[in-house]
Amino acid sequence: MAPITEDYYAILEVSHTADSETIKKSFRRLARLLHPDKNPDKANATASFQLLRRAVKVRLRARKKAEKREAEAAETERKRAAEQSKHRQEQETARQERLRSLHSIREGYEFEVLEASRVVQQLKDELPKEENELKTLETAMQEVDDMIAARKEQEARMEQEQKRCEEPWRAPWEESREEWQK
Repeated sequence: MAPITEDYYAILEVSHTADSETIKKSFRRLARLLHPDKNPDKANATASFQLLRRAVKVRLRARKKAEKREAEAAETERKRAAEQSKHRQEQETARQERLRSLHSIREGYEFEVLEASRVVQQLKDELPKEENELKTLETAMQEVDDMIAARKEQEARMEQEQKRCEEPWRAPWEESREEWQK
């Protein structure tokens, strides 16, 4: 292919950023002006018109390719955005599920704490009663210990009395005389 020396944008009288519709409108306008049937007296009218047709053909083909690339890029971007949106939505759904799970766990803990608080309060309420009962039991145990000690003393006295009774009878003055003689 021969190198392009003509500026097709200048031939079509459009800017380099013109879209397909602008190029077509400019071609139609110039085709009406430069068509050989409208300019029979100009010798280069056919060459000018062919140059105009070549310019529109090349520019439209290039523009179509660019628009196709732009459309593909837009479609790729749309798909990427859709995937990102789907991914964000999945993440949000997972986050919401984790939050629901954590709220459920929290409610369970709150219930357990409430139940434990109730039990602690009940035990606090029962504590004075238990302390009174403990004091009563300690007092009763002390009384039982005192009774046992008294019983032991009584048994010890009874043993002494029994031993004295088992000895032959002596007159009290005899005991003192024997002690005096010693």
